[in-house]
This record gives sequence, C-alpha cells and structure tokens, in this order.
Amino acid sequence: MGIFIEVISTLWQAFWGIVSAFGTAIWNNLPQIFELKKILGLLTPSGAIAIMLGVPVVLIPIFRFTLKKVIDIK
Repeated sequence: MGIFIEVISTLWQAFWGIVSAFGTAIWNNLPQIFELKKILGLLTPSGAIAIMLGVPVVLIPIFRFTLKKVIDIK
C-alpha cells in the first residue's frame, strides 16, 4: 500500500507541476497576449487596408458605409 501512495503522490506532483508551469507562463505573458489580440483584431480586411494606407482603422468602414449609400450597393 505504501508504494501505491508513493506512486500516486509522484504522479500528483508531476501533474501539479505541469499545471502550475502553464498557469505561470500564461499569467506572466498576459500583457503580450492582450497586445497580440489587439493586433490580430486589426488584421481584418478593412483593418489591413487601413494599415497599408496609413490611416486610422475606423476610417475604412466609414468610407465603405458612405460609398454604399452613395452608390446604393447592397
């Protein structure tokens, strides 16, 4: 019975070490993860066009909306 408890204890320590390492890595990298999320949010088609043109991202959807109203495209 003592060996069984020792094996379970070792497995638990290994499992907890892995979970703890993943949690620590995610916690320490949260600012970078949020920055990547913000950058990936800009990589929509209209966001990519805005980045290439060097204009604020909000101008492209406004331009598309205005163009649709003027030309009456559906």
